[in-house]
Amino acid sequence: MTSKKAPSGVIPTGAKRSGEISSPDTVVPLITFIIPVYKALPWLERSLSSILNAEKKAPLPIEILICDDASPDDTGRLVDRLAESDPRIIPLHNEKNGSVCYSRNRCLDLAKGKWICFVDQDDVLDENAFEVFAKTLDEESQIIYYGFEDFYEETPSVSSRAQSRDLPAAAPTIPMGDGNPGTSRVFTGEEIKKLQWDCLCRYKDSKPLISYRLLPVPWGKLYRRDFLNEYGVRFREGLHREEDIGFNLTALAHCTRVKSCPYPLYHYRRSLDTQSHTYRPEIRRETDETLAWYREIIAEHYPDDPRMEELYRFRELWGTLYNVALGCGHADNPKPYRERKQDFRALFESGTLDAKKALDPKMIRRLDPLHRILATLTRRKMFGAIWLLGKLEPLTYKLRIR
Repeated sequence: MTSKKAPSGVIPTGAKRSGEISSPDTVVPLITFIIPVYKALPWLERSLSSILNAEKKAPLPIEILICDDASPDDTGRLVDRLAESDPRIIPLHNEKNGSVCYSRNRCLDLAKGKWICFVDQDDVLDENAFEVFAKTLDEESQIIYYGFEDFYEETPSVSSRAQSRDLPAAAPTIPMGDGNPGTSRVFTGEEIKKLQWDCLCRYKDSKPLISYRLLPVPWGKLYRRDFLNEYGVRFREGLHREEDIGFNLTALAHCTRVKSCPYPLYHYRRSLDTQSHTYRPEIRRETDETLAWYREIIAEHYPDDPRMEELYRFRELWGTLYNVALGCGHADNPKPYRERKQDFRALFESGTLDAKKALDPKMIRRLDPLHRILATLTRRKMFGAIWLLGKLEPLTYKLRIR
């Protein structure tokens, strides 16, 4: 039976860090919340309030590190004002824009909590989040996955599935983010390898142990801080595509015990303005950099593993679709048709991304219908049809490519 540690036994400490608001009553937090922000004025207060309000319902010792990435608006001043209202909020300011990877890594280096919880600036926690935390934390797990629900623009209303005030103490039967019933599970051994596969794979016939959308992202889960530090798991700074997948794939390479609690305690704001949905003029370079990192991860952690080699080939296919859907074929691409067609043809030239090899018919047949159509048109070099599809259905790529 998994032993539980009571969160009430906190240890006073006098340690002081750069950016920390010191207090004689400072305690070692159980959870460190990390919120990287950039031009976050419309959402940050709501996101922060969701954390603080949930903590009031089921108090646990926490700290909240908010790192402003040199926002050109008043986000930095808002961060300072919020920190003045609560000593648990630690404001950090980057001297120059350094990317979300830099901000998260900076917070990880300063964090004191036993567990790390990443929260995006425009997302919110469920009101029962801390009650769920208290009933699911243990001494052995290195990552704990939770369920999530989507919402658009407005603050999500509390769903009927999230209104329970009396969660069971052990092995609770609780709803998953997609509404299907499920129970907490522990994954070890071969199941960890399956999670590694699921982190990269998007085949239609592959059934993930945990939601495809949850596995690669930093939000919606808790990471044990000493585990991340022991293996030096950090985000790849300078990377602009799939840095979250590389982070989680590296973490899973070292994991021996993972827990999944499908209670939907994280509310994710869906938007068409994210990097995963909008036109990317540098998509080719970004894809090449991401694939190079995957090669490093596989060489270091998965040498001579044919399954991971297959996954890399799949990511080449996925990278090709990214280049078409978010680049030359995107409805918002400002280039004239002739230049976009030239960019499309350049995908089939030699380089890090080998589109000819990636567009394997056997792999294409395993994709869902939308991606299968896009991949087939790409393989047959039918750019006119791709361009027309982008004109007729501009939201198709924005909503589905991820």
